[in-house]
Amino acid sequence: MAVTAAGDDSGGDVVVLGPVPDRPAIESAIDGSVVAAADVDDVSDAVGAGSVRCVVVGHDPETADRLGVIGTVSESYPSLPVIGYVHSDDPRVGTAAVDAGADVYLPVPSFDDPAAELVERIRAQRPDPDLSDEILIDPFSAVDAPAIVHSAEGSTIRAVNDAFCERFGYDRTAILGTDVSGITASDRVDTEPDEHVRAAHETGSHTFEWATKRADGTVIPVEVTLTPIDADGREYVLATLRDISGQKLRERELTAERALTRAVFDALPDSFYAFEKDGTFLRWNDEFSAVTGYDDDEIESMHPVDFFPESAKPRIAEAIADVFENDTTVTVEAPFLTRDGERIPHEFTGGKMVDSDGETLGLVGIGRNIAEQKERQRRFEAVFNNTYQFTGLTEPDGTLIEANETALEFAGVDREAVVGRKLWETEWFQAGEESRAAAREAVERAAAGEFYRVELTVQGESGTELIDFSVRPITDEQGEVTLLIPEGRTITEIKRREKHLGVLHRFLRHNLRNKLTVIEGNAEILASELSGTDHELSASLIHGAATDLIDLAETAHELSRTVERADAERRPIDLQKVIAHVAEELDDDFPDASIIVGIETDADVVADWRIETVIEQLVENAIEHAGHDDPTVEISVTEADGGVAVEVCDDGPGIPAEELVGITTDDEPTPVEHGTGFGLWLVRSVLDEYGARLDYDRRSDGGSRLSFTLPRAPQESMIAGQSVESSES
Repeated sequence: MAVTAAGDDSGGDVVVLGPVPDRPAIESAIDGSVVAAADVDDVSDAVGAGSVRCVVVGHDPETADRLGVIGTVSESYPSLPVIGYVHSDDPRVGTAAVDAGADVYLPVPSFDDPAAELVERIRAQRPDPDLSDEILIDPFSAVDAPAIVHSAEGSTIRAVNDAFCERFGYDRTAILGTDVSGITASDRVDTEPDEHVRAAHETGSHTFEWATKRADGTVIPVEVTLTPIDADGREYVLATLRDISGQKLRERELTAERALTRAVFDALPDSFYAFEKDGTFLRWNDEFSAVTGYDDDEIESMHPVDFFPESAKPRIAEAIADVFENDTTVTVEAPFLTRDGERIPHEFTGGKMVDSDGETLGLVGIGRNIAEQKERQRRFEAVFNNTYQFTGLTEPDGTLIEANETALEFAGVDREAVVGRKLWETEWFQAGEESRAAAREAVERAAAGEFYRVELTVQGESGTELIDFSVRPITDEQGEVTLLIPEGRTITEIKRREKHLGVLHRFLRHNLRNKLTVIEGNAEILASELSGTDHELSASLIHGAATDLIDLAETAHELSRTVERADAERRPIDLQKVIAHVAEELDDDFPDASIIVGIETDADVVADWRIETVIEQLVENAIEHAGHDDPTVEISVTEADGGVAVEVCDDGPGIPAEELVGITTDDEPTPVEHGTGFGLWLVRSVLDEYGARLDYDRRSDGGSRLSFTLPRAPQESMIAGQSVESSES
């Protein structure tokens, strides 16, 4: 057996197991013969027959698996180089060939000219006569970074240093003679190696980024510097590699951070902007472009003050200067002047932008569209300042925030004179200690969530006024009191008219009743004296009319009393006891009438003492207009949706339509259509204040039905002594 030793200058045959491309070209290039072998025995025969340079074993894991052959040849002839001619570009297949015993492998699909590459591999198994190991190793002596040397023409790896083997995990003997493409992540690069080699020859040195595969298949981004070198008269290329994984990671993180920042800026509902001290724009978001109507090229060429009307430019310029000169954050209101000439109210807030060393980079800010806010403010002021009553806003502690024009004009003060003071300390409540105390109590109770109302004398510039004063709490979503609304409505004239009407009412009632009583008494005497004569009927009509007028006067008095005392406090009322009291009273007045009571619920209602008057008027009206001597009236109380329903039914002839005008309808009475009594008007008046509606319909079996529904009293308020049995007398 004759095996060519490393360093031997003689040629030698190449034994091939499997097909090889362009056999004559290979024989010519290696100055030897290519001997075909079918199995390991043929290899042994070839070795025994003469000088063998190396053995090439074709390996395809799918059609011709020859890993076993590679292992046998390597074990039988350990000093004989074995080249794995691998029909796959999967580095794992090549690694398997090396693990089996191949010294190097050639991934066939990776090359356009596999024959030329195979020649390079074969030549690499034996040093060129004029190139020793020392010549190739010498360029690495001063290189700490991973480095390789490959041929100047082509890209066959001739040498690698220890740093490369350690960083990329390759065995030196396995990688020598292979092509650079075998350690390149081809899908991660967009240029050919030859382009960079040409650039290195043209400039003397060329640096670029590349993607290098480790032996385990992982990819490491590297910065490659190619330097042409001359070794004993032969040209090679030295490639030093710098791992830039950390740099690429930082670049990816920075790119992701920039993308996130951009996404956040573009998602802002407000206009975002940043510019240098000279006004050169650095950044802006989509909202800024959308609001102003300018495209990116236009914005980039503009100065910040160009986005404002002439009247606002000095103010904007002053605010910008303030940020840079005084290192402060400023807020200013001004209209954006759009590309189309529209003015959109905005509130701008900006501050200085600095780097990590504190150096000023520019100004960064946000512009918020306040057009809707301005419109709401205008509407609020229109309502707030155009009402005849006094209105204000205070903090929960009573500090005045706002007062409308009506209140300010009444007191003869400017807004600045009262805003910021406690409500009870302002001019309105200086009419006396009672006024101040009432205002303070109103604030305290409203701050606790209670609605407060009282009649109060307040001080004005020209004198005092009696007002209907109230303080209402305003709460947030959590139920916390955030604002108080004090209100006042002048009732001086109303009270004066009420007083005059009261005097007139008492005068008329007293004198009218006295005169009617005289008429009634004398008419009764006349009717008795004229009994059986032609004038008996006239006397009886006079007596009846006088009696009706006396009853009408009493009802009018009851209506007056109800109106005058309409401010009674609402509270839980026990309807069962109220109705029982009414039935008992009317039983005495109308002994021939039948009053039937049906109570199907024990729920109390929210009302006041006047509910007894309502029921009494409805029942009494039904009895008096029944049209016969023994009327029947039914009173029922049942559960209703959200309240308690009350019905009063009778067996009379029904109520004429004209008597119901303005009672069960919202029509106004006319000289032609109107009622003749006050009873139903009294009922309607009270129910209106309760927020209830009086309904009327004819019963199918004859008679009338009048009904209404009152709110049910909350259960938690039903404590001893809080509901009442009957009304006030």
